[in-house]
Amino acid sequence: MGKDACTSSLNVDCESPRAVTRGWDSQTERQRPADVVGLHWLRGSIDQTEKTWLTEKLCTLWGGDFETHEHGFWVYDRHLAWPSGVKLLYHSTEQGSDLTNGRIALEIPGAALEQLDTFQVVFFMDSLERRGFGCSRLDVFFDDNLRTVTPMALYNEVYEESLFEGEPIRHDIIGFRVVKKLTESTREGRKHDEVSFGRRGKTGTGKYLRIYDKRLESKGENPAVRWELELSDNHAKAAFRQIVKSIEAAGVTNWKPEFTTRVLGGFLAKAVDFKIREPGVKNLSRLERYPFWTKILSRLGSATLAVKRIIKTIEKAREWVGRQVTGTLQMLVQALSPEVALPMILDWAGSENRLRPSHLRAISEYRRQEPRDPLPEPA
Repeated sequence: MGKDACTSSLNVDCESPRAVTRGWDSQTERQRPADVVGLHWLRGSIDQTEKTWLTEKLCTLWGGDFETHEHGFWVYDRHLAWPSGVKLLYHSTEQGSDLTNGRIALEIPGAALEQLDTFQVVFFMDSLERRGFGCSRLDVFFDDNLRTVTPMALYNEVYEESLFEGEPIRHDIIGFRVVKKLTESTREGRKHDEVSFGRRGKTGTGKYLRIYDKRLESKGENPAVRWELELSDNHAKAAFRQIVKSIEAAGVTNWKPEFTTRVLGGFLAKAVDFKIREPGVKNLSRLERYPFWTKILSRLGSATLAVKRIIKTIEKAREWVGRQVTGTLQMLVQALSPEVALPMILDWAGSENRLRPSHLRAISEYRRQEPRDPLPEPA
């Protein structure tokens, strides 16, 4: 992937993509990539005849421990729910099915997408596209681990409210009219550093940009300033199609992560611009771009695709295994009998040393704490 191809997509200078360290310890503080792009929400509908296929696909990606509920959301009266937060909504009657033209709905929140590498999500989207999936919401994010500009610093730089009702004194934002800031939640008293552009829902334009301090939200686990672009309706459909095209253009066997990286980065680059407005100058191309935005644009095309969230402690590892692998283990025990399955599982754990340095560090830290009581059962 050369610089020219990257530049042609984003219309900015891009560095060569950085290498990605994958695996359990791929995002330790020392190895964390400088810039990351990924997907944070996926919603849409598909023909109800694909329900069996889609359920099996979701079980492959998020495990088979889903629950069936005799209630739904929106206009649906039934849904399947996975522990990860994935939901598949459908109708139990033909009359209900007519309300949505025979289509069922899929909802995949950010917490669920974090459990997969982004390339897995992209290939899943490709399979959905082939079966007539219609996307209605798609969120793209960029994690600026260099913290080029904090949300409040950005807000104070590009926007200044009027002392009276009317036009703001300064509005150096191209692409959005509505600007809001959030520094503290009045309901929870939790600290925030966040600014948003645009509106959600029916009064919006189909795009909504939220910039917030991920370090505050994640309690220090993720040090980035996150740029999160929510696309809906026609914007979501077009973005979904562009992402799938990043696979189709090269073919599945020749696809490379940077093909999709530049597409995701391009969504953000085209959604907003920050330029210093000058009195009387109406030609936006003549305006000077803010330095912080120039720096971010220069790196968008060279960001790496997000990898799945890393489990860093014994407690979290045990919780994850209990949530994601229990169904498969139960299947083996019931099919093969405990006498056959349990020794086989122990043999897998002890036959080959596959512990990485990060695993050893987690074991050492756990033993150092010397817990007197056994770990609580995972929820």
